[in-house]
Amino acid sequence: METHLFSLVHLVEQLGLEGSERSIEMLVVSIAPIPSNLELWEAPEWDAVQADKIKQWKEPSSPWNDAVEQLDSLLRA
Repeated sequence: METHLFSLVHLVEQLGLEGSERSIEMLVVSIAPIPSNLELWEAPEWDAVQADKIKQWKEPSSPWNDAVEQLDSLLRA
């Protein structure tokens, strides 16, 4: 399995968003910080499909887990 396919860039693209470095920076600026009492997928900025994907990908067995953790860290800073 190629882990680079499960990178932050690819995760953002799978959410239907632009995966460029600049676009990810803009995403972080527009969403962060997510309050600590919310799960990442509970943030109001996600639509229902995005939230469902993030919740599924957060599972420890998911190949997307590391990328979701990276996104979560960026959005909590």
